[in-house]
Amino acid sequence: MTSGEKRFAQRLEAKLEDDYLCWYDVPIGQSMRHPDFIVLHPRRGLLILEVKDWKLDTIQSINNAWVTLLTYDGVKQRSNPLEQARQYAQAVANSLQKDCQLVFSSGQLRGQLLFPWSYGVILYRNWHPAGKTVRNALVTAGIPFSWKNDIQFNAQQDTVKLLTFHSSKGLEFPLVAIPDANMQAEEEKQDEEACLLYVAMNRATQELIVLNSAS
Repeated sequence: MTSGEKRFAQRLEAKLEDDYLCWYDVPIGQSMRHPDFIVLHPRRGLLILEVKDWKLDTIQSINNAWVTLLTYDGVKQRSNPLEQARQYAQAVANSLQKDCQLVFSSGQLRGQLLFPWSYGVILYRNWHPAGKTVRNALVTAGIPFSWKNDIQFNAQQDTVKLLTFHSSKGLEFPLVAIPDANMQAEEEKQDEEACLLYVAMNRATQELIVLNSAS
């Protein structure tokens, strides 16, 4: 289970009502595919969900079949998770339709499931609180700044730049400040986060400020 899947599972457990059923990584269909989550409610129906830990600024391009993703190892191509979820949902529906007690026995909907079913994707990003804190402080102080995700972003503009480690690659600045550098990453991502921290630190050409959280 990835860190994003773990956090999402915790949210499901905390927020879903008692009459929901939820399964994680169970094999379905003849191909024994493994969707991330299957959520079932007796009245609301069935929902198949794929969960990705991707950050928006690492998605370079996307179409119906593929996603081009920026990773520490370079640009990678991954299957579109929405298409994955659609195929998983169809496989689940096909399996359940074999049970005559779960389908309409007559009429225009004959052979179709008695309950609705759908699918979706969760991009579960673990938002770092330091970014929002710095942004709010800049707004309060009236200091001009720009986000890397802004359409009008210009690395040469005379403003404070707010960037993620990923989006800082290839850029250089006279001064770089990194807040909360001692925040613990998920165990399975510690090596990757250490490499990204190294990349971010090397964006500084003159002065580097590394700040630790008081907690």
